[in-house]
Amino acid sequence: MIKYIFQCLTTKYCDFDGRASLAEFFSFWLFAFVLLYLFVAPIGMVNDKNIKSLLTIFGGMTLCYLFFPCLAVTVRRLHDGDVSGWWLLMIFTVYYIPVLFLLIILGWHERNYLEDNKYGPTLVKKNDDESEDENK
Repeated sequence: MIKYIFQCLTTKYCDFDGRASLAEFFSFWLFAFVLLYLFVAPIGMVNDKNIKSLLTIFGGMTLCYLFFPCLAVTVRRLHDGDVSGWWLLMIFTVYYIPVLFLLIILGWHERNYLEDNKYGPTLVKKNDDESEDENK
């Protein structure tokens, strides 16, 4: 677990190529959440303004430092599932433009669902196949 964390923070800091195992993905994300929690949770418990501002600054710096490794390990995990890393942009689209998300989902279902693709054969029988089966 520790080796995955150090690997993500050093050699694979901004490496968007290749794959990430499930252990690498969850180890690094757990580390990132715990580290950010250590800076964010005490902000509400401390009464001193100087300490609050110091914790806020360190939390912001930590967030900026962990942004690219978190993005990279997530893209590599998507690659492990044979999905393009560009699908990660869908999350940002959903938060800022929900109408576009609905159009993509509704329009995507209509597109090529009757044809075989790289994920397997179609699940819906075509009308020609049904009429041939009835004639036999």
